[in-house]
Amino acid sequence: MKPGFLLNAVVLGTLGLAACGAIDADRQDAAFADHADVRIVTTPETILDQIPVVTLDAPPSLIVGSALGSDEQLLHRIAGVARLPNGHIVVANGGNTDVRWYDSSGRFVRSAGRFGSGPGEFASFMLTLQTLDPDTLIIHDMVAGRMTYFAFDGELLGTRSLPDRLSGFVGLVAGNRAVVAAPETETRTVPSLGTVHRPFFVRTIDLDTGAPDTIVELEAAPELWHQRGERIIISRVPFTVYPAVAAGESRIAIVDGRSYEVRLYDGDGHLSAIHRLGLDPSPVRPGEYREAVEAEINAGPEADHADLARLFRSAPMPQTVPTFDAVMLDARGSVWAGHYPAPRDTFKTWTVFDSSGDAIFRVRTPIGLRLRHVTDDLLLGTYIDDSGVEYVHGYKLDLPVIGGVSAGSPP
Repeated sequence: MKPGFLLNAVVLGTLGLAACGAIDADRQDAAFADHADVRIVTTPETILDQIPVVTLDAPPSLIVGSALGSDEQLLHRIAGVARLPNGHIVVANGGNTDVRWYDSSGRFVRSAGRFGSGPGEFASFMLTLQTLDPDTLIIHDMVAGRMTYFAFDGELLGTRSLPDRLSGFVGLVAGNRAVVAAPETETRTVPSLGTVHRPFFVRTIDLDTGAPDTIVELEAAPELWHQRGERIIISRVPFTVYPAVAAGESRIAIVDGRSYEVRLYDGDGHLSAIHRLGLDPSPVRPGEYREAVEAEINAGPEADHADLARLFRSAPMPQTVPTFDAVMLDARGSVWAGHYPAPRDTFKTWTVFDSSGDAIFRVRTPIGLRLRHVTDDLLLGTYIDDSGVEYVHGYKLDLPVIGGVSAGSPP
C-alpha cells in the first residue's frame, strides 16, 4: 500500500488572495472551466447533496497514548503523525523532543532523538514532521534552524542547516523549497492596541540560498490587542478563522475561510487549479455571536474582562460564518477541505475532492479530533481529552465505491 503523506496544515490570518482576484470575477456555473491555465471545477449544491457521506461514529480502532501508561505511551505536544508503508505509526512528540515509532496495534517499537544540539537531537518542542517518497522522514526544528532526515526504519540519515529558521514552516515542495506561512514580523514591533489587521504571507524559500518567493499575501483576520503589564495579549474575534495551508511534494493548497474553494499551486508557486463548491456562506446570527463573545471574555482572567468587553464592543461583528477552516492533501491526489463547525456540532465535515477537482465524498470526524494523516484505509488524528492527556486516534476507513473504484484510490 502506498502511504498517504503527512501534510502539515498551518492555520493563519484570513486569506485575501488579491493576486488571483481576476478569477473571482469569472465564476462559472458550468462544472468546470479553464481560465488562464487555471482549471476551475465547481461542484453544484444539487450534486453535493447526493455524494456519499462517511461518519466516523464508532470508537477509534487504534489508540496511541495513555494517562497512566509507560513513558513510551505518554505523549505531549504532538507535532505530527504519519503511517508508514509497513503499517507502523510515527509520532513527532514535541514535549519530549523525540520521534517515536509504534506498530499497527499501538505498541511502542522505538524512538529517536532527544533534547540537544547534536546530530539527531532537537532544540525545542517546535517540530514539524513530513514524509517524503520513497522512504524518508524529515523533522523541521525551528529553534535549531535545521532539518533532520530519518529513514522509515528510524536510521538517522543526516541533518541540514537552513539559511532561515523557517518560522511557520508547512512542508517541503518541489524537492528544495520550503513552504512557510507566517505573519509580517515587523508588525509586532509596533504594539498598536485595539482592533489590528496583520498581513500574512505564504512563501517558498530556497533551502540553498534562502531566497524567498511570495506566492500570495493574506489579508489577516481581525485580532483584538490589549496590554497586560508589558505583555500584549491577542484575542480572536468569534466567527473569524485563519487560512489553512498544506504542502505536498508537488502542490500547495490554501483555503481562505471566506469562500467554499481550495486554491492549488504548483511547486513553483503558480496557481494551477481551483476546487469549488457551489455554496454561499451563511450569515452570522447575532445571538450566537453575543454568546461567543461572552464565552471569549469569560475564558480570560477576570482582571481583563472589562478591557475585553470594550474591545469587542468596538469590533464589527462578522457578517458571514467561516467556510473552510482546514485543508490537507493525501498521496492519492485528493484534497480534504474541512468545514467550519457550528457551535454545537458534534462532528466536523470534510469534503474530499479528487485529483480532477470533483467533490466525491464527505467524511464526518468527531469534534476535537485534529486530522493529521490519511491513507486508503486509515485516518489518523490527534485528540486531547478533558484532562489534557494527548492521544493519537486511528479510524478505519470504509470509503464508498464510485464508478467501480473506491473513492480516493489511485486511478
